[in-house]
Amino acid sequence: MGFSGLEAGTDANLDALALQSAVFTHAYVQAPLTPPSHATILTCTYPQFHQVLDFGMPLAANLPYAPAILRSHGYHTAAFIGAIALDPESGKGRRQEVSKQECGGVSDGDTSEAPP
Repeated sequence: MGFSGLEAGTDANLDALALQSAVFTHAYVQAPLTPPSHATILTCTYPQFHQVLDFGMPLAANLPYAPAILRSHGYHTAAFIGAIALDPESGKGRRQEVSKQECGGVSDGDTSEAPP
């Protein structure tokens, strides 16, 4: 990541993308755990509102959901889930228009197992 000042392990593709992108030098999260962070991103609400505070806590159906809002404005959404916390088949995530399984399983660069 030469664009961030790193000299070792730079990637020309990331550097080229960074030249055309907004690069943030600081990032802040609402919680130090993956499930509440994902729920915050997907619902645009704080953890104390969406109540996903740890693994195993489902996202309530009555919450705003960014992919659904985007779809209602004509956008297409897709999710390539690698975490059980977001997988709709686990009962914890919500369905997207296109899932990894519907795209034939493993995509380029994906190191997870293909569905049976």
